[in-house]
Amino acid sequence: MTQFSLSQNQLLINGTEIDFPVEVEKLKQILGPCRHTLTEYNQVYTWDDIGVTAYSEQGVAAHAIQIELTKKDYAFSPTQTFAGTVTLHGEDIIAYRTAHKSQLVRSFKADTGKSFLLDRHKVWFDLKNGVVESLELSGIGPDDKPTMPPEPAPVDEKYKPLESQTKQWIAAVTRIVSPDNRFYNLTHGITKEAIADHSQIEDGPAIPDELVNFYKVCNVDYDPVTSAFSFLANDFEYYLIPFDEIARAWESIQDLQFGDGVEASLLEGYSKRIKTDDYANPRWIPFADGFNGDYLVFDTDPGAEGTYGQIIELQNESWSRDVVADSLMDLLKGDIALLDGGGAGRFDFVLKNGTRWAPHINNFI
Repeated sequence: MTQFSLSQNQLLINGTEIDFPVEVEKLKQILGPCRHTLTEYNQVYTWDDIGVTAYSEQGVAAHAIQIELTKKDYAFSPTQTFAGTVTLHGEDIIAYRTAHKSQLVRSFKADTGKSFLLDRHKVWFDLKNGVVESLELSGIGPDDKPTMPPEPAPVDEKYKPLESQTKQWIAAVTRIVSPDNRFYNLTHGITKEAIADHSQIEDGPAIPDELVNFYKVCNVDYDPVTSAFSFLANDFEYYLIPFDEIARAWESIQDLQFGDGVEASLLEGYSKRIKTDDYANPRWIPFADGFNGDYLVFDTDPGAEGTYGQIIELQNESWSRDVVADSLMDLLKGDIALLDGGGAGRFDFVLKNGTRWAPHINNFI
């Protein structure tokens, strides 16, 4: 039975230590005879009976070893899946991954399986639909330095209840969409540097403290397709905007202002809770994007019957301006109740497609 044994500074195959790049001839001595396939980018060596492949650019030394746990259909794919053992620190590697997910790092933005970075070796997990289909063993590259996430700015004491509510919202989303999902784009909370760089919109208002403190807890990476972190308002989905993109969204809204030329009839349906005599009030701060010119905005300049911090749905084509929540806290509470009450339908695309990305394997073909 073939055995791969990894520790912090060592990789053993059947008791023999190797490092990357490893000579193909040495692998043949350890694993036995193999077949050879020439692809566009690599020369691939396949051990069919044990479910292992090795990849070499020049055919002399291999820069990576793939351990196949499920059958694949490439010409060089092993005819058998791996039936041996792979251990990390003496524990089955799949069990170790389950117990130590906080140690995993992304190798690329859409990486759902992620990697363990050891002193001299890297273990990447090809994850699809929540199942590890293969393991890739390689050396540590120049871009594989583990980095600690920056320290988020502390939440102001005044906004501790908002911090708690935001964490509950994150938990509600996470109960439905796994962090392994490609569209789970939560990142670390904003730092003091990010606040200094982005909290004041050029030629515009400052982002209000309540929103800033929300983003200290919950910020996202931009994804042009979709996002797990969104709000539902009047049956429309709005995706949380990364903190450093709020200014861009605000500028997009200002580009649609009419100025003195706005028709009074367009304003007739506006509620007395809001205040504007144009397309939008410049003091509305967008924080969630409908991807079609529609936004959820934080109102810092309400109408006579409105409330500071109320959340307005700004619809582009219809010119609808509806207050959908009295506050950011209320928006979060409502969305938690919706998610926990079975309102997960908006995640159908995320759940169906978010676990199917594994472009890393294409590097070998």
